[in-house]
Amino acid sequence: MLQRIGRYEILDRIAAGGQGTVYRARDTVLDRVVAVKIINQPVTDDPQYLEALQREARLAARLDHPNITRVHDFQVEDGTAFIVMEYVPDSLDKHVRAGQPLPYQHAVEIAVQICRGLAHAHENGVVHRDIKPGNILLTEDGTAKVTDFGIARALVSSTQSRGTRTMGTPWYMALEQWSGSRVDGRADLYSLGILLYEMLTGSVPFQGEAIEAIYVQHREAPVPPIPSHLDVPMAVEDVVRRALEKSPEDRFADASVMVGALEGALTGASGRGRNGSDWAMDVGGSDLECLREELEAFEDRVARLNAIKKELECLDTRGFSEEAHVLSGILKSPDMVEEAEARLAALKEAMNFG
Repeated sequence: MLQRIGRYEILDRIAAGGQGTVYRARDTVLDRVVAVKIINQPVTDDPQYLEALQREARLAARLDHPNITRVHDFQVEDGTAFIVMEYVPDSLDKHVRAGQPLPYQHAVEIAVQICRGLAHAHENGVVHRDIKPGNILLTEDGTAKVTDFGIARALVSSTQSRGTRTMGTPWYMALEQWSGSRVDGRADLYSLGILLYEMLTGSVPFQGEAIEAIYVQHREAPVPPIPSHLDVPMAVEDVVRRALEKSPEDRFADASVMVGALEGALTGASGRGRNGSDWAMDVGGSDLECLREELEAFEDRVARLNAIKKELECLDTRGFSEEAHVLSGILKSPDMVEEAEARLAALKEAMNFG
């Protein structure tokens, strides 16, 4: 295994992919742990690619947001380019790889954080182009951070200059990326919609054994409904469907709008299921106390009414039917319990009946 590159001592390998290999390393100058991504494609014979990488690394380094990994350094050594970034120990890829859905609240919270990071990047003119589980890192406190800004764009710039086109990650790519059309931030929102669907269900919505089959799914297939047994609120599913519209014009206008939709869906879903049925009453503590007091008063009134009725039965059996009839008329109004009790007590005292 590689032992060192530049001033960075390699500790262990984190992940490897089509674009490069990521290592956990130690910065021997600043004495801190970092992530070093070594780009697979040599830059010695491709000055345009090197220029594109440097440009994108500079743009990524300017992004300063809690939901984006920081870029510390970019260097080239012996024809090999590498980017040094903030080290984050966990990846969302580990959590979705098992194919098990995440609780919808957790999935939406992660999506909101990703979307906030994308909003910051888009506002600064940076489009990611490769949102997928492997490019979402998770800190120990659960903060989601988007990583690998600029790498996909640099690859596209380089291959387009040679008359070729480099695919991203087929399962997550918006149609405009497949066709080579102009790409803006709404392509990232499409990819985030795919990722959110995957977090909610355990699988991506568009699948196929060949790249062409996956492309046809993206182009023609509707978004599969989220299975009802997963109990994902319709408000959340509606956000997913909006993000996955085939045309960019039909998606959310920008990442900030999608953040608002996600937060609104999560808030609106807190007391309602997929069919809009109430899960719980939104009753505060003071309201519950008032209800409790009213119930106790009602139960007390019922007990007193029953006691009066028993007394009336005794009056009737002992020849005081007329008095019993009068008191029965009073009891037809629940608010007259006190008056009935007072008259009954007076009658019993007058007749020495007790």
